[in-house]
Amino acid sequence: MKAFVSALIVAGLMATSASIAQVKIAVLPFKNKGGNLEYLQMSYGLSDSLSVMFSEMEMADGYELVPVEEVEFVLADLNLDPNNDQYESDMWKAVEILGVDKVVTGVFNVKYDKVFINAYIYDVETKLPDAKFKAENVYKRMESYLSAVKIIAKRLIKAFA
Repeated sequence: MKAFVSALIVAGLMATSASIAQVKIAVLPFKNKGGNLEYLQMSYGLSDSLSVMFSEMEMADGYELVPVEEVEFVLADLNLDPNNDQYESDMWKAVEILGVDKVVTGVFNVKYDKVFINAYIYDVETKLPDAKFKAENVYKRMESYLSAVKIIAKRLIKAFA
């Protein structure tokens, strides 16, 4: 009887640890809504900076951030371009290869020497953005657009805390 109870406890612990599996998160380049190739580097600047900021912030156990280099390797292998009109649909190919559960990405637009940014956390299974945790209507002057990353990170990290 004692062995049976021990076996049940071990089975329960194994099931519990399986249910606490890592949730993999990837930060992908932001889509340039204006399409101006002059701002292509901003797509990667926003995503890379956000990924670095996430790695420096406190995430709850069970969350794992995919390294920037791994994301960039997959994007390059698929020849994905955030300025391409098909980027939003093609990015799901990269997501599948990366094997992630959540995707952080967004859009930006440059107008009147200001950068307007929206960032979202997408659930891979539904391909829908999280309605609660998002960073919308963040804007900064062109010369300091990367300072928006701190605001975005603070709003989104709560989903992983």
